[in-house]
Amino acid sequence: MKVAVVDYEMGNLFSLQNALKAISHSSFLTRSRKEILNAEHVILPGVGSAEPAMTRLRNYELIDALIERSKRGGLTSGICLGMQLMATASTESVCQSVQCLNLIPATVNLIAGARSKSEDIKLPSIGWYKTDINPPEGNEHNGWLGRFDGQRFYYIHSYHLSVSTQNDMYGSYNYAHQKIASVVGSGPNLAVQFHPEKSGATGLEFLSCLVSRKA
Repeated sequence: MKVAVVDYEMGNLFSLQNALKAISHSSFLTRSRKEILNAEHVILPGVGSAEPAMTRLRNYELIDALIERSKRGGLTSGICLGMQLMATASTESVCQSVQCLNLIPATVNLIAGARSKSEDIKLPSIGWYKTDINPPEGNEHNGWLGRFDGQRFYYIHSYHLSVSTQNDMYGSYNYAHQKIASVVGSGPNLAVQFHPEKSGATGLEFLSCLVSRKA
């Protein structure tokens, strides 16, 4: 499968493309509406903050393309910031709520308790964490997720996603005395907070399944 990676200059593109190559998937970087609409699979990566990310997607005229792709049922995956951009809105901006793609009904907030003085709550959350994955039944594209229940993946983030519907929550990990969303999905859209491309052999296996949407 040839994978289109959205290039809006805010992602670990080199690492992601190397990981895709390692699992025998060719990939190409794109800012083309036509390519985003017609690709077999699209990955929205990202590292950084929601507000400048959405500004760049808007400047490159990619927002409508990603929304239209979702309406057509095209498979799209989000990684880290890419997952958060799929939400309805983010509170990461200090001035106002940032409107995101609304591909997955959810909001993005600072991890609760992060502003306390507790020594065991630090941001960003960085490290390898055991991830509990229990996808709801009935979605033909996501039945493979259960095989990764209990595996450890690499995370680095300060904000987390809160889904509007619990059926869209497929996985979580424990941090700051709470469950943090790690795998979420809605329709053809599936996203992860962790970095599969930085999560060793298990991460590569997960990435392969994520792209093909099957074990």
